[in-house]
Amino acid sequence: MISEDAITLVKALIQEAGCDGIYYCVQNAETFRFTSEEYHKFVEPYDLKVLDYANSISKYNILHCCGWSGDKNRVEVWKNYKAAAVNWAVYVEDMDLNVGRDFFNANCVLGGFDNRKNGVLYSGTLDEIKSETIKLINTVGKKGTILGADCTLSNDIDLSHIKCVADTARNI
Repeated sequence: MISEDAITLVKALIQEAGCDGIYYCVQNAETFRFTSEEYHKFVEPYDLKVLDYANSISKYNILHCCGWSGDKNRVEVWKNYKAAAVNWAVYVEDMDLNVGRDFFNANCVLGGFDNRKNGVLYSGTLDEIKSETIKLINTVGKKGTILGADCTLSNDIDLSHIKCVADTARNI
């Protein structure tokens, strides 16, 4: 029922509201929650039902492999999920953007910055953020890369930090 409701929402967002695509969040793969076998049996069919539907009506969907709580996921359960771009918790999963691009066989990756308050994007100086942006672009390249955070940013982040990333990336 949940996947059917999600499909209804996806259809409304893309076909009626005019969104280019969706940011589809997959969860519940934390190592303590399900075994890989249980995930494939109980969760994956419904994830893929929604994602496959979204991909059938838009080529601009993003797969977000959520690491919201800082708990490691069994990312291998998402390895064959397809979307235009893939985002995961680089720091939680200890999988940088290049490794993740290969792992997910992704044409486009989204991320690179730790979303947590101890990460450079939240707590760093503008010079540190600029340096990290340059390092990410030099390491991963611009093609097929969208700089962003591992997950949702804290709502009290200094917006000049995000602007610093954008300005730096534009000037490289």
